[in-house]
Amino acid sequence: DFTFVCPTEIIAYSDRAKEFEALNAQITINSLPIGRSVDETLRLLQAIQYVKEHGEVCPANWKPGAKTMVADTDKSQDYFSQLAVEPSGEESFSTLLTPITSKRDYEAVVASGDPVCIDFYAPWCGKCRQIAPYVDELVAKHPGVKFYKFDTTSEQLEALSGQLGVKGLPTFKFYKGGKEVHNPVIGYKKKPLADAVAELAA
Repeated sequence: DFTFVCPTEIIAYSDRAKEFEALNAQITINSLPIGRSVDETLRLLQAIQYVKEHGEVCPANWKPGAKTMVADTDKSQDYFSQLAVEPSGEESFSTLLTPITSKRDYEAVVASGDPVCIDFYAPWCGKCRQIAPYVDELVAKHPGVKFYKFDTTSEQLEALSGQLGVKGLPTFKFYKGGKEVHNPVIGYKKKPLADAVAELAA
């Protein structure tokens, strides 16, 4: 059911309808936000089916085969205690992006006039971590664009993040000639992000 959905989404979902059929699902996206990616919808559907079958909670970045959490006080504590002792993977998180560590850094990056993409993220954000390898691909594909990462949980940057209107994560903002030049891309949206970076590089 594609009522009130833009033509590009109709094409995207139609092209991959067989993947939904394999999950015994009918595509109905009236209630989903415009711009939700096919990949994200498939993951959401798989998570819903898993919860229904097994009664376990799927984390935000869950994929089939990944860890789940039992909806029970004691067992949920087991889940989080396991996460606490596992490596965070921060060392491999968007390794090709230059960190912004202060308001002065941010202002200098924007004032440079260069084409710039800034990834606003948080270390705990599953979707931020999930899209990071794709962002690294865009870095390699567009050497003329400078990519930076902005940790919204940093004590030095938290207030600035709010001033810049960053609410959802990840948020990608684009600058050129010392000003913002494109609407932000918010969430795990590969195609809109790729299009925005390509436009920035042009």
